[in-house]
Amino acid sequence: MQVEGLLGRIEMTDVQPVLEKRWSAIQSCYRNHVGELSYVGGIVDLRFRVGRDGAVTRAWVSQGDLGAWPVERCVLEIARRLTFPKPVGGEAEFSFPIEFPGHGSVVNLDEQRAEAELGEKLDNLSRCGAGAPSRVRVTVYIAPGGAVKSVGFSTDAEEPPSDAWAECAAKVALGWRLSDPRGRVWKAQGWYRP
Repeated sequence: MQVEGLLGRIEMTDVQPVLEKRWSAIQSCYRNHVGELSYVGGIVDLRFRVGRDGAVTRAWVSQGDLGAWPVERCVLEIARRLTFPKPVGGEAEFSFPIEFPGHGSVVNLDEQRAEAELGEKLDNLSRCGAGAPSRVRVTVYIAPGGAVKSVGFSTDAEEPPSDAWAECAAKVALGWRLSDPRGRVWKAQGWYRP
């Protein structure tokens, strides 16, 4: 099996060992940054752009529902320092999904309910200025009392959000007050479009 890129390709058998060498560090990102929020869990689909020399030129969360920017940032810091074998035929692009299982009960809000909760609040992310792509998927966890306890980002755009934008957006979102889930934790997702 091989991973086809935009211009070149890289074999999955070449990708796996590189990631396996850093697997304990990637898992530590989750353990060290989730803390008491053990209910936080989901997928981080890492997207890599690898240069002709095998060095990662870009890495971002292309899809995902983890909803934990500190974990995502930590994983991205590791991913951006990786070096893969040289791709055949030029730069290559590929994805690698990672699942972080949460523990505890979370109610995933359907799209309509999530839109009702997040709709207007997502507009507040414009305070963070430039650095967001054409659309960003925002995942939040809403705790009893309506406080947002965790937030994370992914995008299907070609350009990832800048880390500075994500830092700012996380601070803004962690200040939101939403509906009270009354003793439960809700997970909601919505799209921010600058």
